Amino acid sequence: MVQNFGNGWVRPEDEDIFLSKRTRLVLRVPRAERDKTSELEGKELIVHGNKIVVGSSNVKPFLVVPDLICRFVICNSNCDENSFLQDVSEQLIKHGINLKKAICGKTKKIYLKDKLTDVRSLMIADLKKEDSIKLQDIGVGTGRLYGCGIFLPHKSLDAVANFKED
Repeated sequence: MVQNFGNGWVRPEDEDIFLSKRTRLVLRVPRAERDKTSELEGKELIVHGNKIVVGSSNVKPFLVVPDLICRFVICNSNCDENSFLQDVSEQLIKHGINLKKAICGKTKKIYLKDKLTDVRSLMIADLKKEDSIKLQDIGVGTGRLYGCGIFLPHKSLDAVANFKED
C-alpha cells in the first residue's frame, strides 16, 4: 500500500485521520455569504459521528503566492497524466490563465456522495499575482462543494531556500 504524506506525517489511505483539539475549521464562502458564517460560532456540528464545536470566526484574504496546490481534482478513471494536464490547461485558458509549470499526482479514489470518485492532486507553479488570486477564487473542475478543485498556497522550494532566520 502506498502511503500518503502530509506535513511530515505518514497517512494511510484507508483509515480515518484523527484531528487534534487545535485543528481549525476553514470555510471558503463567497463574500456575499460571509456574514452568515458568524451564525455558526459556538454551534456543535456532528461530522461522521464526531462532535466539532465551532469557535470564533475571522476573515482572511487569499494569499498572493506563485505556487498553489489542490489536493483533489476530479478526473476520469482512464485519464493519463498528459490528458489530465491538458484538460486542466484548457479549463484555465478559458479564464485567461496560461499554465507555465504544473505537476499532478497519481490517480486516487475518494468517496463523494457515497460513491468512489477518481481524483488527482495538482500543483501549479510560477503564477502571476493576478492569476494566483483568480485561481484561488475559481478553482478547477467540479466538486468544489465537497472540497475538490480548491487551490491553497503551497510553500515552494524557493520560499524554503530563501528563508532566513533573524
